[in-house]
Amino acid sequence: MPCTDALLEQSLRLFQTSKPPFILTPGDNDWTDCHFLKEHHFDPLERLDTLRAMFYPPARSLGQRTMPVLSQASDPKFAKFRENLRWSSGGVTFVTLHTVGSNDNLGRLPEMDEEQTARAAASSAWMRQAFAVAKTEDNLGLVIFTQAN
Repeated sequence: MPCTDALLEQSLRLFQTSKPPFILTPGDNDWTDCHFLKEHHFDPLERLDTLRAMFYPPARSLGQRTMPVLSQASDPKFAKFRENLRWSSGGVTFVTLHTVGSNDNLGRLPEMDEEQTARAAASSAWMRQAFAVAKTEDNLGLVIFTQAN
């Protein structure tokens, strides 16, 4: 059943079997679309909180061999955005931005619009910071991961 703790736990177990480090960027099927389900009522914002708590350990990736990552949550101004991550490898900076399909959780309820506005501002700030880091660290490039279409 989509959106259940059981499915999230199953996914986490699977991701943790990855031998190399594993990074997840959330998608709309992970939380925003949970309100569509007829069998169960899920609050998408509660699902987002659960997703953040389960899949984003402080300063580490998932997988059997984890790697250090910088989370936007290390900035107190963006403390809840644990899913926006940055790391470098081979002279390249990598960054994840939490933007999802299904209209990016916009236009259904006022609290959903507030969530989207805050998350979009955080992602925008995180992207600007990633470009600045990539320019100053003599990097070969910048790779941006996001889910939205």
